[in-house]
Amino acid sequence: MEEVTMRKKSWLSSVLFTGLLLAPCALHAQQDTATLTGDVRDETGAGVPQASVVVTSVATNIPLRTETSARGSYTLPGLKPGPYQVTVEKQGFQKTVRSGITLQVNQVARVDFTLKLGSIESVVEVIGAAPLLETETSSRGAVIDQKKIVELPLNGRDYNQLALLSPGVLGGTPRLASIGFKGALNVNGNRVFMNAFLLDGVDNTSYSNSFRGDNVQVVQPSVEALQEFKIQTNAYAAEFGRSAGAVINATIRSGTNSFKGTVYEFLRNDAFDASNFFAKLAGQEKPLRRRNQFGVAFGGPITKDRTFFFVDYEGLREREGVVRFSTVPLPSEKRGIFSSPVVDPFNNRAPFPSNRIPADRFDPVGAKIVALFPDPNLPGPANNYVATPVTRTRADQFDIRLDHQWSGNLSVFARYSFVDSNLFRPAPMPGLAEGSFNDAFGTGDSRSQGLVLGANWIIGSHMSADFRLGHARGDFYVYPPNFGVDGPAQVGLKNVPSAPDIIGGIPKINLQGFSAFGRHTSTPQFQTPRDYNFKAALSNSRGRHFMKYGLELLFVKTGIRDINALIGSMTFSNGIFTGRALGDLLLGLPQRLVLTSNSVFNQGQKIYAVYAQDDFKATPRLTLNYGLRYEYGTPPVEEDNQFANFDPAAGTYVLAKDGSLFERALIHPDGNNLAPRAGFAWSFSERWVMRGGYGVFYNHTNRQGREGLLGFNPPFLVDNTISVSGNNRTADGAIFRLQDGYPAGLLDVRSLSATAGRRAQDMNQRTPYIQQWNLGFERELLRDLLLDVAYVGNKGTKLPGFRNINQRAVVIGPTGAATAGARPYPQFGDIQYLENRVSSNYHALQVRLEKRYSHGLTFLASYTWGKALTGAPDHLSTSGAGAGVDVGTFREPQNPNNLAAERGLAEFDVKHRGVVSYIWEIPFGHGRRFGSDASGVLNAVLGGWNLAGIHTFQSGLGLTAVQTGGGVLDLGGERRGRPNRVGDPEGPKTIDEWFNKAAFSPTDPTKGIVFGDSGIGVMRGPALVNFDFTLSKDIRLSDRRYVQFRTELFNAFNHTNLGLPNLDIASAAFGQIRTTSTPGRIIQFGLKLYF
Repeated sequence: MEEVTMRKKSWLSSVLFTGLLLAPCALHAQQDTATLTGDVRDETGAGVPQASVVVTSVATNIPLRTETSARGSYTLPGLKPGPYQVTVEKQGFQKTVRSGITLQVNQVARVDFTLKLGSIESVVEVIGAAPLLETETSSRGAVIDQKKIVELPLNGRDYNQLALLSPGVLGGTPRLASIGFKGALNVNGNRVFMNAFLLDGVDNTSYSNSFRGDNVQVVQPSVEALQEFKIQTNAYAAEFGRSAGAVINATIRSGTNSFKGTVYEFLRNDAFDASNFFAKLAGQEKPLRRRNQFGVAFGGPITKDRTFFFVDYEGLREREGVVRFSTVPLPSEKRGIFSSPVVDPFNNRAPFPSNRIPADRFDPVGAKIVALFPDPNLPGPANNYVATPVTRTRADQFDIRLDHQWSGNLSVFARYSFVDSNLFRPAPMPGLAEGSFNDAFGTGDSRSQGLVLGANWIIGSHMSADFRLGHARGDFYVYPPNFGVDGPAQVGLKNVPSAPDIIGGIPKINLQGFSAFGRHTSTPQFQTPRDYNFKAALSNSRGRHFMKYGLELLFVKTGIRDINALIGSMTFSNGIFTGRALGDLLLGLPQRLVLTSNSVFNQGQKIYAVYAQDDFKATPRLTLNYGLRYEYGTPPVEEDNQFANFDPAAGTYVLAKDGSLFERALIHPDGNNLAPRAGFAWSFSERWVMRGGYGVFYNHTNRQGREGLLGFNPPFLVDNTISVSGNNRTADGAIFRLQDGYPAGLLDVRSLSATAGRRAQDMNQRTPYIQQWNLGFERELLRDLLLDVAYVGNKGTKLPGFRNINQRAVVIGPTGAATAGARPYPQFGDIQYLENRVSSNYHALQVRLEKRYSHGLTFLASYTWGKALTGAPDHLSTSGAGAGVDVGTFREPQNPNNLAAERGLAEFDVKHRGVVSYIWEIPFGHGRRFGSDASGVLNAVLGGWNLAGIHTFQSGLGLTAVQTGGGVLDLGGERRGRPNRVGDPEGPKTIDEWFNKAAFSPTDPTKGIVFGDSGIGVMRGPALVNFDFTLSKDIRLSDRRYVQFRTELFNAFNHTNLGLPNLDIASAAFGQIRTTSTPGRIIQFGLKLYF
């Protein structure tokens, strides 16, 4: 069957590739350039054939030439974003020159000309920009130009935030925000890691397998280095693919015929900031904040009109205090004194007198571990410890770009980018207690590099070719906060792996009722993604057709060490031995131990694509866009064949070996990846356009963390779990005692326990895909004012999802109590299984009101009313991190045999979102509408002021109640419990009770209640309201030099945007909120010299 599929794939690829070489083809916009198209007519409306059209760059004075077709139309592709002048001439007509045309990335701009009879020596000059109406394309998106990039207030000067100005675009989940993960965008109901990032036309997506690099991109340019970028959100052309979400398409600035540059510094100091709401509530001092961001950008000619350069450098030095709440034991509890009965598991579960475990009964290792807990510094049993550890950041980056006009019809460019950063994020608790709740705590060392070579060749007046070759690489390492400290030796815990490259801190301790402490699992770790990207496109215009054929190759390879529990992870739960998790720890009796061997994997895959696109001007008012893309992505393979996969039919594991692609990947390749695209733009009336589009988009790379990786199986990796099943146990049922150390042989593959965790993927899985569609209307209200209203939808099919296909059965005993029974495959433990089982859908009303810059004002207002549903969340966006971060949905279903119960609101769903952004050059002072003749003193005081802002309003995220601890029957490790819903969760919405806690009741296996009936997304979290402003003053030094002083206010009105509540019914903090989703007011000052 695989050979037949491969033959079909090979045949189809050959046909399309032959079409690329032989067919007459034409271009719309290149991926990072623009296209200018239009008609040239005489005064009677007839087309003027063979008229000369010269498009000249204002910045570089480089002209590009074409001529009109027999029907009087012209198309000129491959134009860099920027200002242009167009000259049209034909013997017998007056020459027409039009200036003021500014082209944007991936834009198809229509500019029509009417020639008047007369001498060619006579010149008609016209000043006017291209219309805002999108009359040539059916895709949806938005261009963010350089003025918006450098003038709008950006917290952290992160250009990705500007994508949020577009309808249908949401920020990443609180889980991703908690680690400062950049580039996280949920666009039109799609997952974060379905987006594709392009920089100068080549791939810039990071192929790390988890969070390493703290970015979806390999290289994130400085805002001063960017020319502009476009986010394409729905039904884009066939030249784009490989990912099923949005395309974020950015370009680095080029040099011009003038030497131009910027020197700048931005600084923050907590002396000017408001305190954090919860820091004040806890009586803490204002968190420390010191931030300096500085740099230079400079470009100009090497040879005028021919060769140009651009360079930039940016540095960042920052220290920032972050308020962290934890729940720690009371001093009396640490001494073994409890408020409820505790029993003696060494004495047939007899009660301890006075609810006190004598100190002479303490396990010496358990006692030392408990002593690491800091004492509470706040009242109450929950969120009773607060600290403000200081995160330190250093980052340096630069870009170098060269552009050269080789001849009148051949241009080439090269660009190299480099980013190096070091971040230390201290844990919430001091010393070995740590309390690291995700793997971003500790030291992160990251280095990113990107290289691109490009060429554009104008073959004739109607034909051109474009070539790109790119290489991106990242080296991303993270180390735990106590790296190098032998924590197990300090507490006396024996038999813990202690190799120098993994030692650091004590094993993670999951202690029911309290914050986890010790070091987080999966550190130290690294990912080293590499990719090579080649693109070629041949293009032409023929009559009313604008066609384009192209191919793309992408080769990806990533080195991975992302291990579950290198020095172990232990769990202590209520109701197991003493009745209290802390009591079990004091006696040294864990419920569960997970231990994983140290392994490194190098896996890669290859993606091939060919496409054809035709944009047909059916009538002067109707454009049809249609195309076909074919993609083939190999399943990942490991360079040393360190893969093992489970065959459910045979009930056995299969090892990879040299041979066919399947024998190496252990997944059958999918060659059925045809992606049609179709759309229209109909100018049915003056100043009106109706647009609609549909397309299929495949997703070939799935960033899922270590979960599902086939290398994470014996004999290549041992992920062992030993655990106690059931409640009310005596000590003779313990898996081991802490004072005795870890049991021997846990990582010996020859004596591997049947309970060792394993991973698998469906051998016949298919490529996930998204169907996207839109239908909308654009109305040009004024020359520079556009209203866009549209319905946007999509449907996800065969999206990846996890479940445990070897979960224990539920057995109901004669008393009605539920216990864990046998597994479907009794010779194995948990089998974490990745399959294409998930569907999703999204529907939205999207509204955009945009004013193009004129008369000193530009603004963009966006509104989205939408709903996103899914059968499972994106794993990395929701991997458990604890209260204030989790939305309550996770990769692990509550019951893998009832997946319908997992469908609900997507983890990022927001019902309403509105964003308003603007830049206003206040019209007073020299060179402005009023006060142009003001005195020097008056101009110095009142002239040259600018006001910019971004104001955001959005409703809350969907929330799901969860349940942990002894009330959740242990059926295996890949399971998340949920409680029963017994009432209306709508609650008082206070920080101590956000929702009605009485609306939920825990499951109880002793009564046969194993799976809760509370659904996904049955509550909503807090809304968000945020106002950011920039007030700046331009001080002219000369005609070409000026200084700009900026004051930027983030969360200007110091509005408290609450974070998420604790969603665990087993926690004493259930329903409480102790985090904010935005900081208090921050004031940033900036000084920029433009020359």
